[in-house]
Amino acid sequence: ALEKLLAQAPDNAAVWLLKLGADARDMKQDAARDDLRKAAAAKLYDDYTGTSLKALASSIGVLPPPADTFDPAAKAGAVGMQTMLVYGIASTQPQPTLQLLAKLCENAAEDASIKADCVKLGKTLEWGSSPLARSLGLHLREVLAEDPAQQEEAKAARRNLIWQVQSFAQLLARAQEEPALAQHLLALARNGGTEMSLLLAALRDGNIPVDAPAGWEPHKAG
Repeated sequence: ALEKLLAQAPDNAAVWLLKLGADARDMKQDAARDDLRKAAAAKLYDDYTGTSLKALASSIGVLPPPADTFDPAAKAGAVGMQTMLVYGIASTQPQPTLQLLAKLCENAAEDASIKADCVKLGKTLEWGSSPLARSLGLHLREVLAEDPAQQEEAKAARRNLIWQVQSFAQLLARAQEEPALAQHLLALARNGGTEMSLLLAALRDGNIPVDAPAGWEPHKAG
């Protein structure tokens, strides 16, 4: 499957990061280094979660969920459970080894070529398809950028990202009690896009600001 992905989507950094993880596990250091170089040269990062969400949301209504899989007292009923299933299943699909990449890049201070590839790849990740990719891209800028202003900008953007992810999680949790919200979240998934674009659209449609309130910090959320 990986070989097919590499042939079909050589401009997708996510595919090369999957290969990097496989090569790192097999102790193929030279191959892993080449994977990083190719990921940095890629034009985009897409882990296909948005595609999975579209496919799941488009097929979930074919059969109703079994009655014993949801609380009949929940106001959203079957559609609420369908929404939770779509987003829950999509979140479990295999992901590129971003943790491994983070460690590799954080330890790249002594190797100028690796650092340059990490900086370049970080910029692509900042515009990636998922919150996880964007988070890592911003983290790499905060760690590797030489300009303090760039570091602070990345830190502020990452704070907003955490706010967005937590706000979306709270929105999704309401879906079992709000039929209209559940239907809307399913409709967004059916329309396609990336996980990140879907998240931002859901927040905007719910009149939830995409920037964290002044003074808000992740550890104070709740």
